[in-house]
Amino acid sequence: MTNSEQLKRPEDGAGETPEQALESAKLREAMAAAEAQRPPKEADAENLSDEEKFKDFSAELEQTTTRGETMEKGAEFQKADIDFTAAIDHLKIHHEGEVAGSQFNGEVFASPQEVQALIESSLPAIMNYDQFNRAEITITINKKDSSPIGYTGVKSIEEIKTLYPEADIKQEVRIPGGEPGVEDGVEGAWYPETDKNPETGRFEVVKDEAGNVKNPKGKFEPNVNIATVDAETFKKVAGTSEITVIIQKDRKTEKPVVLTIFPGENAPALPVKISTEDFKLNTLSNAKEEAFWKKTAFIKTAEKK
Repeated sequence: MTNSEQLKRPEDGAGETPEQALESAKLREAMAAAEAQRPPKEADAENLSDEEKFKDFSAELEQTTTRGETMEKGAEFQKADIDFTAAIDHLKIHHEGEVAGSQFNGEVFASPQEVQALIESSLPAIMNYDQFNRAEITITINKKDSSPIGYTGVKSIEEIKTLYPEADIKQEVRIPGGEPGVEDGVEGAWYPETDKNPETGRFEVVKDEAGNVKNPKGKFEPNVNIATVDAETFKKVAGTSEITVIIQKDRKTEKPVVLTIFPGENAPALPVKISTEDFKLNTLSNAKEEAFWKKTAFIKTAEKK
């Protein structure tokens, strides 16, 4: 005999007298009534489908460009073709608060996949790239309660000094794990080349046949201004109802690929240098982007000591 026993409900009337069957029926009715009146468990909210969770949300969309003075409509693309794979991995830095920058509200979105679900339900079936084969879209989310969908972690240094008088602002690497270096006179860090694994669909570090990193200098990012502020104050003043989505036409597949998703308004891309076998790009000396990020900072939170 074990110290536990699996109890099973007997078939109705099986081995019972008429009196026992009547009592069993009454007991089942009472149990069913009690179950119907039981308040829903807290975990039920977490198990809601995305459609149920966001059914009272509505969205307003605006498409702009940070690359030109005006935006011109380009080729059409369909929502059904959008690849979110790279963005889902990237979204993790906007979800845990470990990397400086904008953060999604964990009480609204339990995971990056929920952010994707809300965006997919908000986007129209057919969209247009701009003249640069990109679609920079800002979605304003309207919902019944006043809680923000996230917190804006990119502000001008001047505004940061006003909102967070005790902010500690330094120039440093934003994404950990890079190899410090200097490129074109700019201090920053190199990161290994990554590519999409056709089997998993995830972006991974490219390795050679021996398993070694193939190109440790695939991408260079400059040091940025990082303002460390009190976490409690940040949540009080940085709330936003906006989500920015950057989509680009992929060079290889020509499919629309989401490059990044973050809460808050759109901003020029961070200058970068990419050096791979089939793609070269260097915007480290881009005057517009350089000027913007020179007077702008990413915000990182810290608990009060």
